[in-house]
Amino acid sequence: MSAVIWGRSDVDARMLVEWDTEASFKNPRRVQGPKSTAASDWTARCILRDLPPDSEILYRVTFENTGGLSQPIL
Repeated sequence: MSAVIWGRSDVDARMLVEWDTEASFKNPRRVQGPKSTAASDWTARCILRDLPPDSEILYRVTFENTGGLSQPIL
């Protein structure tokens, strides 16, 4: 099972996706996505692969640049 997660930032930044099957995010898996740039209209997409079947997948997205991490988007 897989999923495509899209995100958009307002500056050049690296997309980071955390996902878990529990809302507590006690054991999140972290996937480093591509960098969003002006050339991509500051959008990025990350493909989550090998997701567990028959499970609800919860995720949060942050963007990281030289200024630090953005607030997570759930």
